[in-house]
Amino acid sequence: MTPTIDKQFVLNHNLRDVIRTGSQEAVREYMQVFSQLTPREKGIKAIRQLRFYDSGYIEEIPETIVHSTNGNYKCRSGWFNTVFWNLEALAAEGILDESQSKKVLAVQTDINKRLQTSLTKREDIDETNAILRETIEHLITRYQIKPEEFV
Repeated sequence: MTPTIDKQFVLNHNLRDVIRTGSQEAVREYMQVFSQLTPREKGIKAIRQLRFYDSGYIEEIPETIVHSTNGNYKCRSGWFNTVFWNLEALAAEGILDESQSKKVLAVQTDINKRLQTSLTKREDIDETNAILRETIEHLITRYQIKPEEFV
């Protein structure tokens, strides 16, 4: 069954939830509603997602390489890609200010260089966690978002 796509649905669900329904019409509706959100509403939505990337993944770096079937580990390249893709999208939409956008890009560039030549290290996760948390605080401050709005 295709969900009703309204502002509240868009604020509480990700596009991938809609894609899973298999309805192209629902995807179009979602994108149309999303495009009408204010920057503040997009900030609230972003905080929810970034908090998930921060706390919904396992911090541990196992001794063996982990794959997507092993669980949500931060040491996987997919976690880094997803985090930075989302941060880039926020910067491109103008949801982040120029200063925060530059910080995100600097961290992303640094980590991408390191991950091209070695396996994930603790510092890679710690640095990404730090930019995630800093970006969440940036959004809270920039848009004067109260905690009850994003929990």
